[in-house]
Amino acid sequence: MIVYGGQTENGMVSQDMIVFHMDTSEWVKIQLKNGPQTMLPVIQGGACAVIPPRNLNQKDQFKQRKSDAIQDGVYYFGGKQGDGKLVNKLRYFKPVTVDRKVVQGEFIPIKTSGEAPCPRFGHTMSYLPINSAIVIAGGRNDSLCKENVTPLLNDIHLFLLDQKVWIKVKFSFNSNKLDFIGNHTMGVLTDGDSFEKIVIFGGI
Repeated sequence: MIVYGGQTENGMVSQDMIVFHMDTSEWVKIQLKNGPQTMLPVIQGGACAVIPPRNLNQKDQFKQRKSDAIQDGVYYFGGKQGDGKLVNKLRYFKPVTVDRKVVQGEFIPIKTSGEAPCPRFGHTMSYLPINSAIVIAGGRNDSLCKENVTPLLNDIHLFLLDQKVWIKVKFSFNSNKLDFIGNHTMGVLTDGDSFEKIVIFGGI
């Protein structure tokens, strides 16, 4: 389990990355290959682990370009910095493991296309293995109050991991829309083959 960022008991915004080894119940601070300057101190950002199915390459043999490869690791999006500024940057962390334990890692730049979601915090983020995508839902951006009347958001975005492109989800005419929501939870139900659904619960 990897813990990154957050707010400490004295109110400071942390940029620490700490791993918990479940087999030994031990907390260890991770050292980055490219130095601590690559760490972005944030709170209430989204995060998800991407572990492509083993049979993914068998299903998608038409993908030959190296740029189409899905990079396994941990992805982070958005959050609030110590000065209150919101960010909408997608960051990719590649962990290095020894004996199945994370010992270090590095943040690797990702070149993306399409329009990224607006800056936000308090959103949710999950990995969709069948669609090879990351989904981001809701959250909060107080600067949009004048337009939306509420600081909460009701949009859903996909990041296609193979094409490295952002897509905003459009609701069909007869579909219910996501409520303006933040600080909620989201889970993915999938059989890893052909069935995949998103479940959102709670929030404000």
